[in-house]
Amino acid sequence: MAQSCWSPGSLSLSFGTVTGAGVTASSSGPLATCQSGAFTTYFRMCFYLGAGNQSSGSISPRRMIHHPTSTRMDYYLYSDAARTQLLGPVGGGYPTYTLDAVASGSNTQVTTPLTVYGRVPSGQTLAAGHYQEENQEGTVYYRYGTSGYPTSCTTGGSGGGTFTTSSSGINANYVDTCAISTATDLDFGSVTSLASARDQVSTITLRCPTGTAWKLGLDNGAHASGSTRRMTDGSGRYIHYELYRDGARSQRWGNTPGTDSSDGTGSGTSQTATVYGRVPAQAVSAAGSYADTVTVTLTF
Repeated sequence: MAQSCWSPGSLSLSFGTVTGAGVTASSSGPLATCQSGAFTTYFRMCFYLGAGNQSSGSISPRRMIHHPTSTRMDYYLYSDAARTQLLGPVGGGYPTYTLDAVASGSNTQVTTPLTVYGRVPSGQTLAAGHYQEENQEGTVYYRYGTSGYPTSCTTGGSGGGTFTTSSSGINANYVDTCAISTATDLDFGSVTSLASARDQVSTITLRCPTGTAWKLGLDNGAHASGSTRRMTDGSGRYIHYELYRDGARSQRWGNTPGTDSSDGTGSGTSQTATVYGRVPAQAVSAAGSYADTVTVTLTF
């Protein structure tokens, strides 16, 4: 049997669950099975990887697609665990991924493993859901010799060849994760009288994936009497107040999603909701510092 190498399988890589913080992953599988001749044979192989069907020829970055929205997720593939050596096509000027194998004895086979290292960078504006790319075609150049390894994948040794590898897909799931980053205090300030209403605003900042529907609810606070929100001075005295979703202060802000919550759709970037507060005119029995704590609930 003549010395030769061929592809025994296909490349695949799953990034698993991805969030806005990005993720790294790796995949190992067989790159080549090589057959010796009448003597022990030393094989040197170079692996190159082209762009898939969603990357439009780009290697930096490559891209997966979310078919319902056509949103594309950037990702990178490398030949090293430090993720500094990008994998690219033949002639693209990218670092060569070189692997060696030896088939000991006459007419024996050796299978060479291949590990590919991936990264999805952080900070992408994405829709939640499944992303995938296929048809990354790999090319392997190899040379062989019987007295040692060839000097390269295309020179040295006594012979060699080329073969291609296939890909069964690169995939990831971008999770429908939302988070509140800040909720500022609603400070009505210092007053000497509440003969007239006192208005003030605060803000809630959140982030959700692109296209994700969200709802913000505010409970009635820690000192409410039924549905009446109240601040207390800690001595059994109260000032009542209200929170609204609109500047006209006509839409009460409650905690029932879809009824009196503040609703929106994620953009993949930070979004701000304004809380419109009002202390209506009322009599106050004693001076002091009055406060309440309101719980914010984000539903998505």
